[in-house]
Amino acid sequence: MPDRTDSMPNNELGNKNNSIVVDMHCHSGYSDGSLTPEQIAKVLFDSGVQYAALTDHDTLAGLHAFHNALMRYGIGYITGVELTAIHQDYIVHVLAYGFDPEYPGVCVSPPNERLGPPDFYNVTASKRFRTVSEVIDIIHSAGGVAILAHPVQTEPDAGRMEDLIDDLKKLGLDGIEAVYELNPPATEKKLLDIAAGKDLIVSAGTDFHGQKDAAPGIRVETSKWKAFRNAFINVSPNEVSKEAPSSPKRTKKPRNQWNSFVLKFVLPAVLSLGLFVVASFVIFLPYFGQTLLEQKRENIRELTQVAWSVLHEANEEVKTNNMSLEEAQSLALRRIEDMRYGTDNKDYFWVQDLSPRILMHPYRPDLNAQDVSGFKDSEGTSIFVEFASLARAQGQGYISYYWQWQDNPERIEPKESYIRLFEPWGWVIGTGIYVNDVQTEISNLRTYLVQVTLCIIAIVLVLLVYLVRQSLLLDRSRNRAERLLHESIKRYRALSEAATEGALFVYDGRCRYANAVMYELMGCSSTALELLDLDDVFPDIEENRALREHLSKNAMNRASMVSNEIKGVLRCCDGREADCICSVRYDSTLTSGFMILVRRATESAWNTGKNTELSRLLQLPAGIASNLTDAINRSKNTGEAVALCRQTPDLVVSLLENGTSSITIASLISSILDVTTKKLIDFIIEEIGAPPVPFAFLSIGSHGRQSLTLKSDQDNALVYKLSENDNALEVEKYFLALTGKVCDLLEEAGYKKCIGGNVASNVRWCRPLDVWKSYFKEWITRSTPQQIIDFNIFFDFRPIAGDPDLAIGLRRFMNNLIHENPFFLTLIAQNALSFKTQMRLFGNIVPSGGKEHPGRIDVKTPAMAIVSFARLYALQQDSHETNTFLQLDSIRRQGIILDSKRRSLVAIHETLLRLRLWNQASSSEQDKNADKWIDPEGLGRFEEAILSESFKEIDELQGLIQRDFLGGAYYSE
Repeated sequence: MPDRTDSMPNNELGNKNNSIVVDMHCHSGYSDGSLTPEQIAKVLFDSGVQYAALTDHDTLAGLHAFHNALMRYGIGYITGVELTAIHQDYIVHVLAYGFDPEYPGVCVSPPNERLGPPDFYNVTASKRFRTVSEVIDIIHSAGGVAILAHPVQTEPDAGRMEDLIDDLKKLGLDGIEAVYELNPPATEKKLLDIAAGKDLIVSAGTDFHGQKDAAPGIRVETSKWKAFRNAFINVSPNEVSKEAPSSPKRTKKPRNQWNSFVLKFVLPAVLSLGLFVVASFVIFLPYFGQTLLEQKRENIRELTQVAWSVLHEANEEVKTNNMSLEEAQSLALRRIEDMRYGTDNKDYFWVQDLSPRILMHPYRPDLNAQDVSGFKDSEGTSIFVEFASLARAQGQGYISYYWQWQDNPERIEPKESYIRLFEPWGWVIGTGIYVNDVQTEISNLRTYLVQVTLCIIAIVLVLLVYLVRQSLLLDRSRNRAERLLHESIKRYRALSEAATEGALFVYDGRCRYANAVMYELMGCSSTALELLDLDDVFPDIEENRALREHLSKNAMNRASMVSNEIKGVLRCCDGREADCICSVRYDSTLTSGFMILVRRATESAWNTGKNTELSRLLQLPAGIASNLTDAINRSKNTGEAVALCRQTPDLVVSLLENGTSSITIASLISSILDVTTKKLIDFIIEEIGAPPVPFAFLSIGSHGRQSLTLKSDQDNALVYKLSENDNALEVEKYFLALTGKVCDLLEEAGYKKCIGGNVASNVRWCRPLDVWKSYFKEWITRSTPQQIIDFNIFFDFRPIAGDPDLAIGLRRFMNNLIHENPFFLTLIAQNALSFKTQMRLFGNIVPSGGKEHPGRIDVKTPAMAIVSFARLYALQQDSHETNTFLQLDSIRRQGIILDSKRRSLVAIHETLLRLRLWNQASSSEQDKNADKWIDPEGLGRFEEAILSESFKEIDELQGLIQRDFLGGAYYSE
């Protein structure tokens, strides 16, 4: 069920606000709306609506889909329809609520002439509609209530509207839609006054049709909402089904998933690639070729200008009489002949006159001083004649022809040259580019683009394959989760239906499910039950004070447990009140839900020490553990208590084989050790005498977190309070004697002393309160690596025996120190990031056991990453919780993580802990590897896939720590 804490009651005793968000007037595409019933349900959820009705015009076609969708979102459902009727000259819309949708005749076929919604029906066609009297009668016969929709829109004149309401009330009208989205406050107040004066109920709605600029949901006073609701749920007992609602059918998934995948991923990828190819080869490449050619043409023009300037300088020398014309021309030809450029330094210039006669050609000296008017290229063009003609006509310009490749006369290539006339001497100078050079560069670019395109296509294909694979894996996981949920619901309901007691499941203060016995006790239907708060069932009266105080006290205590029986009063749907006996069942996996087991007070004698049969069946693990702890509490000596505690491993194996939650098992192990420790302390105090000063025996580490396993060591400590008059040495001697005996007996019970010496029998951890405060002050203010490790061990301290106020005061002191030293949280964050998950390669987990544990996978360290995350944010939020799951719930309530993320982390921890417990249960007592190292060969494919996905979630978790505490500066290896 999605998290709706923003709009749900603040506690489990019901909604204490004086208003509630509802929408009793919505339309889908089955009439004149634009959205499907499922889409409307999603919009209602996003808008924080708690109860809703679909009121399509004259049709019930969308009700089933709407009901199923609301169930998924945890929104209360009311059957509804908007029926069109006539009254005198009015076309009236009557909203029907709470009726039986199977009752015949609720809806009739609308007129064939209808071209739009009922508001636009032509009055002349009114003979085709039923009268208001007929409509109200059929609604009442179907068990519903009749409400006049939008009265002001039906009759804007206030006087005539009130007259209309009076007429309709005489016909049986039950209420009016006074709280309406389009009504201004003054109009709404007027309608509310009319309803109150005429003893009519009030409905509230927005007339939502799926408009993009509008949102459903309207706030109404809780009292008016309940008066509206009670009008149609107060049915007589003989109208109530004796069977609880059947288990919801698993929704069959549509077969168009591949079409959706193609549209969302494949098609955009193909279009993007197509656009890239078209842009590259049709637009970019031709443009580049043209640009390159223009650039080279500009280059040879500028180079020709440079060579031309040599002739110009030589002519200037002649003008100033520094040399003769013959000397200047000879010098200029030699200088131009030596000029080269290009990649291979083989590109050149030539000079001719207008005859044409070649004056200088560096690669064809045989043509020098020759008349070349008859020289033709391979295409038959007299190229030198053409050069001379272009020079006479334009003085300069470009010309194309065929010529040998640089200094290779055997290779003929197309060429384009730029020539310029030097008029003083009648000479023509020129140089050119080979067209194939440009084509080669374009061809190289084309090849490069093809390679890049192929690489991009390959990458896109890999990504698409990855997305397909991930989609298939997620789909399989979802299908399996749905199947398991379906099976668990079937088992749960089968068990509850077999009971002789009423079972009521409450979530977020609202009644969500009951068995057949409970429906009979309350005299209501399953649909009506979903509209009730816990306050409606167990009202706030003196007779229910004990029950309500118990619920308030345990609202934050999510340890799995079943309460003793409590007397109370049950209020039935018809208003009757009946004495009953209740017991409340809590589950540690549910943060806002619990079950109340109810039976009539006359059915059994009052017995506070005995749970009901259904209670014991539903809480079998707790019952088994309770039997063991009760036996330990009744033990007559230390030997008997130790022997009973040693039965824990057998109990754990039995619970594992029966599918009990590993988190519940770890909590039960901790509870058994708690009881054993306290009982042993009582025995030893009887032996050595009463303690000289107040003390608290503390569990620390995994025991403090209530997360023990079969291989857990004992981690404990002791704090005592000294006064000025106490003999410190004698007090220390007493408590060392006490803790020494306790720790030795716990070792006999199967809990070895911590190899690091973190036990209360160690004098360092059996100290006065002031010394403990100095420990925490040093750990927090100095924060060496070892001190961070010590802090992480002792932070999770929890009092087991003695005076709990000592532990509370120590924790308060510790939290104040952390507030004064905020940098300490940064160090704790860095330590939290030291817990690495296993490396993954192509989706497979790579073993990391090294030489000591070859081929093994570490499942404890990833779990510690979750523990460290929860501890870090608990410190930041000043939480006093030591249990990891309660810390996660506190973090969720602070808005740091979503409820979906909290559930994921709990599921991951459950998986890792179960693997550890199974590994420990199947290994020998001497196998030290069993605590954290598991053999991946023993994992099924599904378990390995879950483990891999779990590691990904933990990696994301550590990214959150980096962001919030390290500014993103930490990078994992």
